[in-house]
Amino acid sequence: MWKILVVFLLVIVNFGYWYWTTTPYHAVLEIRSSIIHHDLKTFEEYVDVDSVATKMIDGFLTPQVRAALGRGVLGELLGSGIVHLMKPTLVNIIKDEVVHFVENNDLEQRSRSALPDSRSALPDSRSALPDSRSALPDSRSALPDSRSALPDSRSALPDSRS
Repeated sequence: MWKILVVFLLVIVNFGYWYWTTTPYHAVLEIRSSIIHHDLKTFEEYVDVDSVATKMIDGFLTPQVRAALGRGVLGELLGSGIVHLMKPTLVNIIKDEVVHFVENNDLEQRSRSALPDSRSALPDSRSALPDSRSALPDSRSALPDSRSALPDSRSALPDSRS
């Protein structure tokens, strides 16, 4: 009886492991781990870099080129021809950049060196802005008195009582 229970537990554990390794969440975790550990072989097991690069070019570049060249037959032919000529080179560039990123994780370092530190680039909001009470003029003293700035309308008009 206990042998049947052990076999049953082994079957359940194997099925659970098989199911876990076929989930998309497991694949994403493996991709993340391969990037962190700079493991290109594992990354290429889970990501078809050729297909991703080709789909990126087809999805982003082809419609843009066709729209720029016009909607007619000539624009379609020119757009398809230009993309067809450039596609192998662009796919190789994208693949090389992905491989370089996985092996060196250099993208993070490039972006940090290209951008200034956000804390030092922005002024302190408390010290950069003037005190609102002292910087703005008093609304009562800055505007002219409406009674003294305008001529007296009673003296400009003739007396209607006479």
